[in-house]
Amino acid sequence: MTLLERVHDPFFWAEVRKRLGYFFGALGILVLFGGVGFFAGYVVVTTVRDGYRAESWPRVPAIVEMSEGSASYTYEYRGKTYTSDRLGSNWLGGTSDVDEWDERMGAKLAAAVESKQPVMAYVNPEKPSEAMLDHQIRWKLLLFFAPFALGFGGAGAFLSIRLLIKALGWKSRRGNQPRLKPRAREALTQWAFGLLWNGISLPLAIIGLPSLWAEGSYFGMLLLAIFPAIGVMVLWSAVVTTSHVIRDGSPFNPGAFEDYSTHR
Repeated sequence: MTLLERVHDPFFWAEVRKRLGYFFGALGILVLFGGVGFFAGYVVVTTVRDGYRAESWPRVPAIVEMSEGSASYTYEYRGKTYTSDRLGSNWLGGTSDVDEWDERMGAKLAAAVESKQPVMAYVNPEKPSEAMLDHQIRWKLLLFFAPFALGFGGAGAFLSIRLLIKALGWKSRRGNQPRLKPRAREALTQWAFGLLWNGISLPLAIIGLPSLWAEGSYFGMLLLAIFPAIGVMVLWSAVVTTSHVIRDGSPFNPGAFEDYSTHR
């Protein structure tokens, strides 16, 4: 079919509209789900990076000021005065109940204001306007972000790729025959589901189980432990299925990559 014939073919334009729908759907999912996953992952990575970086930063005295529930501190470094409100390695700020860090930091700041004594601040020597009072990495808090990074990011990437493949019209040479053999597809599905499930359930279990133990809620612990247990079983099944795929030889169907054709 020539280009002119395609232009006047209503089925051609119907296919174009369908493919554009898949493309914009993939783009929307990537922006929404992938954006949440990227942001959560960015928080985790930068918090860990800043926590380790601050270990080698010089410490200087800082005067704390508190007003309407917020705190800031003023310090001098190399003859210049700076003010910052960053308290810890987590630059996002806010408060949470996942650990006792907020309570300890609040008590420290209140004591400094009451006694009118300075606290020690870690200052970035390369960028003195960047400082923090505590470089401790709050791992429990980061575990809270992990399900968003893995769950939203993984789901967004998977769905976007599936829609993008449809938008490009990729099909194997032999009609609708999949490129991967059934057992290989089963293994990939198990790995994808297992990693996604564990990426969400394990951090929640690590955060929640100690609290439930302290409260004596053993039934709640049992219910929460079921989810990571399911995840372990799924991953074990993925390992077994993958071993079968390796023993079977090539995971691809014959001729799967000889040619690709689009809608004709």
